[in-house]
Amino acid sequence: MDIKQLKYFVACVQAGSISQAARRLYTTQSAVSKTIKGLEAELGVSLFERLPRGIALTEEGKHIYSYAHKIVNDMDMLEAFPRSGLTKWLRISMNPSCRLADQVVEFYRVNDQKNYHFQIYEADVRTIMERVARRVDDIGFVYVPEEQKRIFCEELEGNKLAFIELRREPMQLYPGKKNALAKQDGGTVTLEELKGQRLVQNYHEILEGAPIWDGLEISVLTNSDYITNRMLEETDLLNISGGYLHPKEACRYEMCVDGTAGSFLFGCIVYKGTELGSGIKELISFLRKM
Repeated sequence: MDIKQLKYFVACVQAGSISQAARRLYTTQSAVSKTIKGLEAELGVSLFERLPRGIALTEEGKHIYSYAHKIVNDMDMLEAFPRSGLTKWLRISMNPSCRLADQVVEFYRVNDQKNYHFQIYEADVRTIMERVARRVDDIGFVYVPEEQKRIFCEELEGNKLAFIELRREPMQLYPGKKNALAKQDGGTVTLEELKGQRLVQNYHEILEGAPIWDGLEISVLTNSDYITNRMLEETDLLNISGGYLHPKEACRYEMCVDGTAGSFLFGCIVYKGTELGSGIKELISFLRKM
């Protein structure tokens, strides 16, 4: 099996027919058909069903395509690297956060001459764990409610990952502008007082099994900080988070969990025992200062 076979296979899937794939690959239909047959023979499966108007993946083909597509994409990235000089890739995943996004942009700006190249992916905590564990990303930045730390660390340990805490954010309640709480002067609110209220929360703030969310009604669950902020602008929903999503002028209340002040932990997920690259170390140091 070679990369040419995989490229032809992926091209056929994306084109929907062997003839269209041949045109995209600047070769003949017979050359593509021969290459696909050779790949099927090596794998011992049929990759396509031949239809009157094109082709369709078999069940085995669908499974193999998920791997072939990633391999071909990775090869394209390698081939795109400059032929001279060293390109330094910083592969980052992170929870949606206006503040963190601003800081990553600022890091890029002040290090413009260092030839850093960024791959940045926004996701929830569990997806970030998976990406770092599979070495898709070098590091993942997350916000985790302190109440969830034990569950969170147990999952990390099971995936050979470690958490580096960088900062603690006070846990705060942000009322939507149409909520009665938005017309008050803030103060302190407990979880018990939120019973009957509806919330909008980001996926990254929720981890199954954490007691903080028991009994609370989450009406909107999203991976978009933009959606969260717009919901607070236009509805009576509430949001529990740190100061990483909302503008400074937003109305907010200090949150109590079981009678004590709650907080979110901000930090990074890394693969245990792996030496971090100089660029990633520099980014961590920059975020600590910021």
